[in-house]
Amino acid sequence: MTVLNLKRGDTLELGVKLVDDNNQPIDLTGYTIKMDGKYLDNDLAFSLRTGNGITITNKEEGEYKIELNNTDFRIGKIKTDIQYNKNGNIKSTDTFYIDVIEDITA
Repeated sequence: MTVLNLKRGDTLELGVKLVDDNNQPIDLTGYTIKMDGKYLDNDLAFSLRTGNGITITNKEEGEYKIELNNTDFRIGKIKTDIQYNKNGNIKSTDTFYIDVIEDITA
């Protein structure tokens, strides 16, 4: 189980590279990418989409950036995954977690 730590209120930026089973980049031309995060009680924490929090930075190399701003989330775990859609062919990552921890300095 993958867990990312995030201090409440901080910006989370992740650089991601989508690769195939042979570790070769997957061209993101024609793909849409979505990422929803839910608290463990299933309340929605955030919803990102290509062009709104997800930016494809190098489509030929399968590279994109996820950016979560204004992370005034509840303390605790958020479950999430990333969904890729090309022409209705949908694939999702394994579920992973963001552990929102208390920020000390406001």
